[in-house]
Amino acid sequence: MRRALALTMICFAGRAMAQPVETVTVNGSALVGIWKVDFPTSGQIDYWGRTRWGELQGNFCRIEQAGSILSVRCFPTPGRDGTISVEGNHVHMAWGSMMARIYMDGVMSSAGAFDGHNGIKISGITIENPKLSHGEKLILSPSDTDAGGQAALLTRLLNQTVDGAVAIGPKSSFVQPPDPADLRAMGRIETVIYLGALPKPLPPNSKEPPQPAFYRAYDVEFTAGHRLCGLHQRDDGVLDAFRCV
Repeated sequence: MRRALALTMICFAGRAMAQPVETVTVNGSALVGIWKVDFPTSGQIDYWGRTRWGELQGNFCRIEQAGSILSVRCFPTPGRDGTISVEGNHVHMAWGSMMARIYMDGVMSSAGAFDGHNGIKISGITIENPKLSHGEKLILSPSDTDAGGQAALLTRLLNQTVDGAVAIGPKSSFVQPPDPADLRAMGRIETVIYLGALPKPLPPNSKEPPQPAFYRAYDVEFTAGHRLCGLHQRDDGVLDAFRCV
């Protein structure tokens, strides 16, 4: 009886080991588009070397390809050009220099989704966020309705910026109009698609009350490129946030 049971277990184990392991191989060009990727709202290293990470927040990222090179920019942060490498089902994003950079390492579960961890590398020392981040490619389609309610204002601001006629106040670190030359190089605006609302970026110890729906974020598609833009208009009509990446 014991021998029969042992043989049964061996046969079962053999069949289980023979099952093919599902893998995902991703072509870099499949990543091109708009993604929503989780990043921590903050990161702090205290006097004792302990790291504290803020809550994860979904940021909108645009991945572009020029030849064989992939690049990424995310709104509202990091907000500058990053690099992407893909090997098999592993994707790696990085921003910064060899001395100090932030990164995202993930494993693709499909051509349009990955799970992984982000962290920072300082002078060769890696500090990784233990919380699991998720990234997912968005399927966008133009719509006659504007759920964010700011598409017309954003279009007007971008056109005024190109013409050199934009006037925005008050002065704020959240008001950073795009470079007019950059906008002119991309041609006219073709489509403005609402992506969603994002909270106001605040330092960890800020006494300012949180605003979970501060930015209205949009994908702006031009004839020769696209940008991710976010803006916020106060109840009195004053524009106190405007930025594109």
